[in-house]
This record gives sequence, C-alpha cells and structure tokens, in this order.
Amino acid sequence: MATDLALKLKETGLKEILYTDIAKDGMLQGPNFESLKEIAEVSQMRVIASGGVTTIDDIKKLKADGTFAAIVGKAIYSGKLNLQEAIKVARGA
Repeated sequence: MATDLALKLKETGLKEILYTDIAKDGMLQGPNFESLKEIAEVSQMRVIASGGVTTIDDIKKLKADGTFAAIVGKAIYSGKLNLQEAIKVARGA
C-alpha cells in the first residue's frame, strides 16, 4: 500500500514524496484525490501530486486537501489548463 511505503520512507528522513497514480497519468480525468490526501495525512510529509491533474478545480482541490505541489503535463499541452492561472491559484492569489 502506498501509505505503508510513505511511512517507511519518512523513517529514512525524507520530507517530501512524489505520488504518481499511473492509472490516472495522461488520462485528463483528475488526480486520485483520496490517495493523495491519505498519504499526506498518514505520513505528514509534503506530497507532490502527479497523474491526472487537468483543471483549475483540480489545483484548487489539491491545495485545499494539503497537497504540497503538482506536476502537470498533458493538460497544459492540450490547452485544458492555463499554466499562469494554475500558478496563481497554487500561490493562493
């Protein structure tokens, strides 16, 4: 389970973890909010979300859920997400 691995990694002194949901990656269907939030809560580490981030609403929800950062690719290339707007939202503007 991802949370078990996150806890083991935290024991090594890591402060951040990159979580990529490969089932969501490149699908433009939104990230796995449930798993991201669970990993952050259980491990108390900064979590970087990867896979499925598609809209400004995704960025807002990730921020509200306590996600530290997000990796966005296909959504920017396809024009579904404006990078400048995403940065503003992530910074709380």
